Amino acid sequence: MKKPDFDLSYRPETYWPELNRRLGRARNAWLRRLEAGEPLTMPPMPFALRGGDFLPGFLYEEREVARLELNSTLCDVISVRVRKSGKRMRYRAVDEYENRYELSRTSCRPLTMQQIIDVIDGLYANDCSASPAAWRDEYSRYGQDIEKGINAVTVTSDFYPQLCAYYAWEARTWAIQMEMEHARSRDEHNSPANNA
Repeated sequence: MKKPDFDLSYRPETYWPELNRRLGRARNAWLRRLEAGEPLTMPPMPFALRGGDFLPGFLYEEREVARLELNSTLCDVISVRVRKSGKRMRYRAVDEYENRYELSRTSCRPLTMQQIIDVIDGLYANDCSASPAAWRDEYSRYGQDIEKGINAVTVTSDFYPQLCAYYAWEARTWAIQMEMEHARSRDEHNSPANNA
């Protein structure tokens, strides 16, 4: 599969163009409607619509630069955030379970797309990788079908327009490799040498 032409050198001008505090998807939609003056009551929501509602609050002037939404029972979310610290920017990752992510990245200006990919692919908590590839591998390890592995995690960002497409391409590439490995295993199992 040919790699699409992603602009890995893309760098947003700033992470602070306006308020960017994403909560859960459904609650954000509800808040936008409320701000528009619509009279609303908030119905009980299933967990599938509440992904991110239980993330820790934002620190002063902190922004979410990327979000990993896991296709899990509780729609777990890992939020990659940035905040100003003097003349530098400090990055951290948080989830709803208070896991401690090993992320000590700082920068003087916003990261390039390649750099934010490196941050996401390098996420570790409790000595385990929390990268999108690790979540897909978890699905395949426990016998889930490849289609579920493709959809194991969705990566989004308000600052990196191609980030979601990049990880969707990576997931499809992973699926092709998994299909080839399964076919090779079937061929080896069914070979005449194994049937003798």
